[in-house]
Amino acid sequence: IPRITTPTVSAVTLSSAATITLTPASSAFLHTLRAKFGSCAETTIVSQTAATSISWTPSLDEANAAPNATSVAGTLYCDTYSGGVLLGTTQVSVTASIPASVVPTGSIWYSEAEEEFIAQFGCFVQRKSKLNVSISASGVYSSSISSISTAVNGATYSGSSFTTNELITVGTNTIRTTVTDSRGRTTVLTGTFEVVAYDSPSVQSVSVFRCDAAGNASNTGTFAMVAVTGAISSVSNKNTRVLRVGYKRKSEAYYTDTTFTLSAYTVNGSYRIGGSLSNQYTYDIRMTLGDYFGEAYGYIDLSTAEVILSVRSTGMGLAVGK
Repeated sequence: IPRITTPTVSAVTLSSAATITLTPASSAFLHTLRAKFGSCAETTIVSQTAATSISWTPSLDEANAAPNATSVAGTLYCDTYSGGVLLGTTQVSVTASIPASVVPTGSIWYSEAEEEFIAQFGCFVQRKSKLNVSISASGVYSSSISSISTAVNGATYSGSSFTTNELITVGTNTIRTTVTDSRGRTTVLTGTFEVVAYDSPSVQSVSVFRCDAAGNASNTGTFAMVAVTGAISSVSNKNTRVLRVGYKRKSEAYYTDTTFTLSAYTVNGSYRIGGSLSNQYTYDIRMTLGDYFGEAYGYIDLSTAEVILSVRSTGMGLAVGK
């Protein structure tokens, strides 16, 4: 009985050509070659061929038989025919590598978490904005997703959706998500976004003097001229800005405020308030510098009038230099 043929095969990688070599006992033999990987359907490579060197490119679909590995085990069958009669079948084990290009897929979305900031600024604001992040990821050829890890804003987050902490770094920021599947294969998803600088309002200096209605210094004036320097972050010229200067007598609980329109985000000016500030009393003066997010305050005292001699209204006392 003639000896049936046992094939040999070169290294096998799915979707790449491998070579199957046949050394038949008779040149009259014909061969059918079949392959089967795991639970995948059997495939016929060639049918009753006289060739002794056969190129074989196994499909990437065979990776479905190995969702948790980077190679897939299979069997190569060789049917030997003579004169149309099947003489017998041999089989050899093969291990096919799953190419490195077989990786999970995914996409990433991110947006402003603080919805009210979108209409006001249209950008991400330092120390105020947060990101809502959503990641969609899928395994390939029956693999499953084992982990999703995202690095952004100096922190690392796990999972397919999360909200970041407040954004800190000004300028171009990168968000980087690593998706890992059950084969241990990874895909890296990246995106960039811009963060605009923001600092809270600041009142840097305050001074005050009594004045008359024209703004001229006057010890007995019933107005006050308040000089203020300070700053508000512009946030790409989208931030709001306001200055209020208020006064109250020391014995009072509430300030009377005057609001001033600011033409710039840097404050360096003098503002007249009052009109009925008795020169017999000391007043608390308060500066409020505000923006979209909050306010900063500065305080100073407005003293009484300076006189050489002060006599009590009862006539029962006096003071010099008061």
